[in-house]
Formats: sequence, structure tokens, C-alpha cells
Amino acid sequence: KGGQISLGDYLNALWGDMRALSGWGVRDSAEVVDTARELVLTPVLLAEAAQRAGLEEMADGQQRWQEIRTEFMIKQLRQEEVIDQSEASLEEARDFYEDNEDLFREPAQYIVVEVLVETEVEAVGLLRAIAQGATLGALAQKHTIRQDMQEEDGLLHLGEYERLTLPRFFKAVKAADLDKITGPVHVEDGYSIFKVLNRQGGEISPFFQVEKKARALVRGEKREQLFEELIDDLLDKYKERIAVSDSALAAALPDTFLQRHAREAPTKGDGS
Repeated sequence: KGGQISLGDYLNALWGDMRALSGWGVRDSAEVVDTARELVLTPVLLAEAAQRAGLEEMADGQQRWQEIRTEFMIKQLRQEEVIDQSEASLEEARDFYEDNEDLFREPAQYIVVEVLVETEVEAVGLLRAIAQGATLGALAQKHTIRQDMQEEDGLLHLGEYERLTLPRFFKAVKAADLDKITGPVHVEDGYSIFKVLNRQGGEISPFFQVEKKARALVRGEKREQLFEELIDDLLDKYKERIAVSDSALAAALPDTFLQRHAREAPTKGDGS
């Protein structure tokens, strides 16, 4: 009642959740509010309500109260043993940057003129027309089946969106020579003949521009490693008291951990 949640409280809770590595929880103000409610407000309010209602003293509420306390203890353990020890130094960030340059490239962008048709036979016919002097733009006006491209004379911009939605076409454009007719290439929705008019991007961003990203990726790697080491230590310390549920592991732990420990502990059915 009357309390406040600081930015530090929020960030500590957020970085305790593996979803944060993908940018979850910071994209916009609405997501911040929803995330804070899930990670901070709900557990705190549940604990406070349980105490005020005397839930821990009621037989029916003892189990739930114990679950709340256990959840808090687990989060605190993870905070102390994993998150607080996973800071990334400038040197570590720079080493990661130099070892993983492809992660720091500027998104590639291309301007192409293209004709897309349904069959390879049609595409070969268009190549003959080009050899006789027809232009790709003129052919696109009459023949392309790519949506809205007839009106644009087949002129098309490819960026990150197209890399995800048209991966085969994007890959072919990336591999093509500049100002050279390429095709027919079997792509999404048909056969493409195209020419790359301009390409930009693809350069590696300077370190000072991507330092924060490099640090975040290093922290993520450290957290995964420290988390696995923590679980290793706990399994070793309490191995006589632990039985592992396959379904619970599959839902909760990283694949790398599962691969390493699938055969190291006795298993119990899902009904455990």
C-alpha cells in the first residue's frame, strides 16, 4: 500500500526472465506496463494479500502460500547466483564483436527491377524477348504477377521485411551481380527474372554504435552458462533427493541444458 516500483526493481525482474533477451518488456510503454504487472506487481500483490488474509494460517491456503514463498526464493537465488554475476566488460563486449561480426552488419537493401511469372517456360520466353531488345520494365507492365508491380514497372525495394517474407528471392538477389540480368530463378510464387540496380548496407557497424548490443549479447551468454552451472551444482548437491519430470524440463530449461542432462538424473512420470 502506497509503495513504488523503481526502474531498478523492474530491470532486475526483467533480466531474470529469458524472454528479455529477445527485447521483450521494453518495446513500448504499454508492453512495459504489462510486463511490470506480470513480473513485479502480481507476485508482490499475491504475497501481500496472502499475509493480510492470513492465508499462511489456513489449511487450504498453506500449499499456495508455500508456492509463493518458493517462487520468491528461486527468483532471489537466480538473481544472486546468475544475474548479478553476468555483467559484461568493455573488453568482453569488444571481443564478442570481433568474433561475431555478422551479428553487427547493417541490414542489406536492394533496388531491383523484376518480372515474376508462374512457369519456367514463360520465364525463358521473356529472356528471348529481352535478347531481342525488350526491357524488364516493359515486360513487367504486361507479365509480372507480383502484386502491384505492373504499375511500378517491376521496380521493387528489398529490405529486412522481404528477407523474412521472401527468403528465396532475397537470397537470389543477394547473390546476383549488379546491373546484370539474372534468371530464371525459382522463387516464392513462381519464376523470377531480375536485375539488381542498387545495393546498400551489409557493412559492419562500428563498435561504438553497437556496444550496447554487444554487451547485452555477452550478458545473455553468461547468464545461460551461469544458470547451467547453478543447476549442475544443485543437481550434484541434492542428487539423492531429486527426481526429474521430463515435461517440466522441456517447458522450463534451455535445449543445451536438456541435451547435457537428459540421462543424468532418474525420471518420474508426469503425474509426479
